[in-house]
Amino acid sequence: MKFYFMHLMPYADLDLSYDEKHNSAWVTLPNTYYDPKKAISSITATWTSSNMPTRLGFDGICVNEHHSNAYGLMPIPGVMAGALARRTKNVKIAILGRALPLLNNPLTVAEEFAMVDNITGGRLIAGMVRGIGAEYHSWGVNPAFSHERFQEAHDLILQAWTQAGPSVFEGKHYNFEYVNVWPRVYQDNPHPPIWIPSQGSTETIEWAAHPDRKYTYLQTFASVSTVARYMKMYKDVAAGYGYEATEDQARLVAAALCGGDRRDRPPGS
Repeated sequence: MKFYFMHLMPYADLDLSYDEKHNSAWVTLPNTYYDPKKAISSITATWTSSNMPTRLGFDGICVNEHHSNAYGLMPIPGVMAGALARRTKNVKIAILGRALPLLNNPLTVAEEFAMVDNITGGRLIAGMVRGIGAEYHSWGVNPAFSHERFQEAHDLILQAWTQAGPSVFEGKHYNFEYVNVWPRVYQDNPHPPIWIPSQGSTETIEWAAHPDRKYTYLQTFASVSTVARYMKMYKDVAAGYGYEATEDQARLVAAALCGGDRRDRPPGS
């Protein structure tokens, strides 16, 4: 069993009376509630908390991506991952994960992850997600194309990491005449490990468990019965493909530490 520490870096100085005027801390909460001078304490607390896992023997530290909210101040998790990379020596740095369908140019993720992988000397875990509904509102992206944009962006990133460049990529949503990412990934056998977090999606499980991928699927915090159902689903899908899933392929995100209170969650959560 392995343990990873996760910190969402919420805005700790949020005036909790915001809910008297606003129905959510996501998407529509005015950014005038954010005070950069006070936010320094939130960022400092993140560094302090993130040093703790290395002392306690955690296997890795996780960061993630959220937009337009007070719940998590890491819209570009690669920035935090890069900073953590210089403050740690042995633990894995897991970016859980970049919301690929939101991007007009997924090669930015290929480059960002490759840089972190080089800085850490191969300690990167590359997380890829479709993203929750609130993110699509923040970025003005049509969620109807979420699945196909995610899968096509994934294919583009994998091509950038595993094929000698420059190469050509032609898809429905993304087209590049020159796929030629510098720097190349440090972990090139064949690429950094890829984890797929999800709140529970049959399509995502079937895609992650496919023999061409066999990616680690992460079930986010849920009831015991829900976790058991999706873990079993992954193993059943793998068996249907003719192989036995390992423990490393199906994992649980038990909690996101320092994640704020209930009112900081998106509408409908």
